[in-house]
Amino acid sequence: MTIKFKLFDLDEITLFGDESNLSTNWFSLTDGDLWIDFGKANGDLWTNSGKANFYEYTKEAIEYFEGKSSPYNNYFISRFIDDFMWLLRKINEDVPLEIFENICDLPNLMQFLDDADRWLETMVSDKDDNDEIGRDFWNEKYYPLISWIGDRQLDSGHLQGSPKIWFFRHEDVVKIVWKADHKIEDKINMWTSQSGQRSLFYFVFEGEIKRFGAAFFQAMDKQILLAIEKDWGDVKLDKIGLLKEQRERYLDFNLSLPKLDEERTDWDKVNALIQEMKKEISK
Repeated sequence: MTIKFKLFDLDEITLFGDESNLSTNWFSLTDGDLWIDFGKANGDLWTNSGKANFYEYTKEAIEYFEGKSSPYNNYFISRFIDDFMWLLRKINEDVPLEIFENICDLPNLMQFLDDADRWLETMVSDKDDNDEIGRDFWNEKYYPLISWIGDRQLDSGHLQGSPKIWFFRHEDVVKIVWKADHKIEDKINMWTSQSGQRSLFYFVFEGEIKRFGAAFFQAMDKQILLAIEKDWGDVKLDKIGLLKEQRERYLDFNLSLPKLDEERTDWDKVNALIQEMKKEISK
């Protein structure tokens, strides 16, 4: 697994504001492409999906979206730094072995989420005349049942036909599960990776996130120097503030690396809810 990215040239980045009051800043300078290469690498334990690039559009999708110059996911790379650091904190917590083995692979995960939604629909639809009961079920049962899965999902909500990818850890192993089977107009595959999974050692996963972060800030050092040297004309840019923000964000990234998430999952409650759900939906 390798997290890859490319910052856009300064003439290609997204500017903020309207035509009469354009500006750029540190966040804007992180505009670029990002994708995850799942080609087999040292540390991979097994794969059932062959070589895959997550966040890569198919040739047919690129032709459909006329004018798209890159096959990869375009967004502000700094958002992915934040998201990956969130993931790293979350998966420092072990998923219990029984749940890891019985839920945390692609077919079982999809079935589990379908069952949870079915349980929600059954319990809420029977009580449509009482919104409070529906809210109580959501807060006390449905959300605790599935929230640990969402905590381990990389956010792709900014993308049309957004692919989904989850990261689950038990002891020294991380399972990476993804579902990217969206079809444009029900006939054109949007993503090359489709659906699959990988399993790799945790130290490899952790090391890759740290390598990605270091490479990003190194690339941003160069991007900022170019931005300082550039004549932006009427586009507003606080060049002193730009240097200060780069330093602060780099320090924040390094200081956040050793921190563990203080909120822990109540796995006994999750297990109890799983058993309750199975009983209810089997009726």
